[in-house]
Amino acid sequence: MVLDDTPLNTLLKELTERRSVRAIARVGSFGTPLQWAGSLPQLLVVDRKVQSPAQEIKNGVVLHQFPYEALEQGSFPTGLLAEARMEYDPTRLLSKQQKNLPVPDHKQLVKKGQERLKKIHLNKQADFIEALLVSREVFLDHVIPQVLPPEQIFCSDLRFPEHLQNRLSLSAPQVLSALEELFALRHPEEAPGLLAATRGLSLTQQEKRARVAVEAGYLRGSMFYLRQQSTRIHRESLKQWNHLPAARIERLNQLWGLERSPLGWVAVHLVQEFL
Repeated sequence: MVLDDTPLNTLLKELTERRSVRAIARVGSFGTPLQWAGSLPQLLVVDRKVQSPAQEIKNGVVLHQFPYEALEQGSFPTGLLAEARMEYDPTRLLSKQQKNLPVPDHKQLVKKGQERLKKIHLNKQADFIEALLVSREVFLDHVIPQVLPPEQIFCSDLRFPEHLQNRLSLSAPQVLSALEELFALRHPEEAPGLLAATRGLSLTQQEKRARVAVEAGYLRGSMFYLRQQSTRIHRESLKQWNHLPAARIERLNQLWGLERSPLGWVAVHLVQEFL
């Protein structure tokens, strides 16, 4: 591995010298023929000090961090594992997992997806929003893998809807329709305005990336990305939803696409149709 002074290689050197790090791989489109204006260097990192999967941006590099158990049990996201380009893998466990990508078990996908949906209870206003967020997760984790082989599951949120459009427009148009409805993507002209809703919500890096996607023409991708990132960072706000400042609720409402998305049982039933 050749090291130089670039942020990526500097970080690679730092990580490989860290004793708790057990595997590193490059992922994403950066440095590949698929690179575009919004590509950032991305690394999959297995670290014994990490307790649960997490994502952060450090010095312009996106880090997908996983605990050591993921290396032992093979619990990496399939799409991420499929595109991994090894940088540091002394045990060869990561390479072995990549060579034996798990074949989706449709029965298990359906069973686990249904189990997650059955845990939903609607008692207060925030529960209807939580039902939507869980339905979105189940759709991505348990429906999409049924219609796309592991090597075609795209990890870039910034271009995910456009990628699915290319892959599924003929074979599974109903899945595309459900994606647009669940994530409120049917009005791409709203993408530029969504950027302003990030202000004051600690989403500076995410806004910059989404803006690049908008300028490159990935309007639905930028909307999908902001929905996912704002949910990841601000989901805990649901616990205090009725006590949040009106301005904050308005911005989250816009970022999550609540006015254009199905809520409560409507969202749940939409996903159940695929399970």
